[in-house]
Amino acid sequence: MKFLFSELVELNELQPLCEIFSNLTGFATAILDMDGNVLAATSWREICAEFHRKNPAAVNACRESDTVLGELPSPGAKYNVYRCKNGLIDVSVPIMVEKVQIGRLYTGQFLFAPPDVEFFRRQAAEYGFDETSYLDAVQKVPIVTEEQVRQVMEFLCRLAEMIGRMAVGNQRLREANAELMEHRQELERLVEERTTELSAKNERLRASLAEKEVLLKEVHHRVKNNLQIISTLLELQAYNIHDDNFQKCLKDSQDRIKAMALIHEKLYQSSDLVCIDFWEYIESLVGHLISSFVDDPQRIVMKVDVGDIQMGVERAIPYGLIINELVSNAIKHAFPNGRSGEIAIRLRADERGWITLTVADDGVGLPPGLDFRNTETLGLQLVNLLTKQLQGELSLANDGGATFTIRFAS
Repeated sequence: MKFLFSELVELNELQPLCEIFSNLTGFATAILDMDGNVLAATSWREICAEFHRKNPAAVNACRESDTVLGELPSPGAKYNVYRCKNGLIDVSVPIMVEKVQIGRLYTGQFLFAPPDVEFFRRQAAEYGFDETSYLDAVQKVPIVTEEQVRQVMEFLCRLAEMIGRMAVGNQRLREANAELMEHRQELERLVEERTTELSAKNERLRASLAEKEVLLKEVHHRVKNNLQIISTLLELQAYNIHDDNFQKCLKDSQDRIKAMALIHEKLYQSSDLVCIDFWEYIESLVGHLISSFVDDPQRIVMKVDVGDIQMGVERAIPYGLIINELVSNAIKHAFPNGRSGEIAIRLRADERGWITLTVADDGVGLPPGLDFRNTETLGLQLVNLLTKQLQGELSLANDGGATFTIRFAS
């Protein structure tokens, strides 16, 4: 079987590998296939790249070197060492796949001893090179020891073996993919046979789903309208009550109802009737609270960092109520006497499935000694109750303002 190097090895992975090797060792490298195509090359010397391989006469010696280096090493040897007729030393190791050579890994363009200047001067005259430039290039050729070459070739031999094993793995992967394609085609044929049978059934299911979506949309619309009616009744009732505490209680109840109604409004407006965009919901809820409690909207800055979180109605309602209570409490109590400030809402989900909600302000903070888990205020009681309902953990940092942090399992 004939193997093509380019089909079995990821060539784009070899060039960076050769560059790293050359940067570390100073040795030039090249990887060639059996047709002599250079697939990767690094740090070629000027004398070869700019003189020998560009000269019609000198390049014949290069081709002869390529031919010799392309042969398998003699028995017992791992690699070939050859002194090119152009005066430099080259080394190569074969890359094998199942005892078949698919290419070779090459290094060279060096000397074992200081250059014979007279030899290279005669060669410059023979090939018509500019003697000064050519001899300058000769002086740039590295001089290495045979022990250095042996150590480098130990690495390159192992690299050639690794490339060979990679090629074997890729060949087996190609064969497995071909077999998988046959199975896939057979499966597609069976699926096509079943498609006709299922088409009518799917059409009936789509029609049924469309009916249910219309019904669910109507349910959300009616729930939202009913909650708004309740909110309106509370507002009318408040007009007939002159007790400030009662009016405050009715206003707080209206805000809680508004928080729930917003959920159903967003679901009614959304194409997804199960989940809502929580960032959009929080923006609407916060806007309502600011307009309800703050005469100057510029006095309190709201920062919402919720991320791209979609949430179902069964979670969104208690989350929304918690945010409603904490934000309205901050608006009403954190910034007395017209003080300016900032309220930040942050919601994040981590990789372990926990959702962390943080509501923080930079206001005056909670009164010293206040037990937020055991308080007579309905708002914090509701926050604790909803946190417990969601099986969450509630904590408070009361330094430079109040920061409530709640963690829930998503």
